[in-house]
Amino acid sequence: MKKILVNDNPWESRVAVIRNGTLQNIFFESRVVAVLERSFFKGHVIKVLPGIQTAFVDIGQSKAGFLHISEIDRCACRSRVRQYFSIDTMVEGYERVYSTIFDLEAKRRP
Repeated sequence: MKKILVNDNPWESRVAVIRNGTLQNIFFESRVVAVLERSFFKGHVIKVLPGIQTAFVDIGQSKAGFLHISEIDRCACRSRVRQYFSIDTMVEGYERVYSTIFDLEAKRRP
C-alpha cells in the first residue's frame, strides 16, 4: 500500500512517500525567498580564526559569510594572486591611482 504524507507550514513544505511501511522518498521545499547557503558571492575577509582555520567574509548581506579552509580552491587562489598581485601589475595600478589623484588636485587649484 502506498501513502503520501504532506506537512505544510508557512516556512516549509514536506512530502513523504511511504510504500508498504517503508519510506521511499522525501521532499522538502523552503518558502524562504533568498537561500544564501551554497550560493556564490564576491566579498572580502573581515576576520580570520586561525585556530579553527575559518574566516568570516563580508558578502554584502546582513550577516557575514563563513568560509572554512577546505572550501578554498588553492590553485585558483594562487593563479588569481599571480594575475592581480605581481609587482608589475601593482606598480602599474599605483601609478594610475596617483596620477588620477594628482590630476584631480591640479584641477581643483586655480
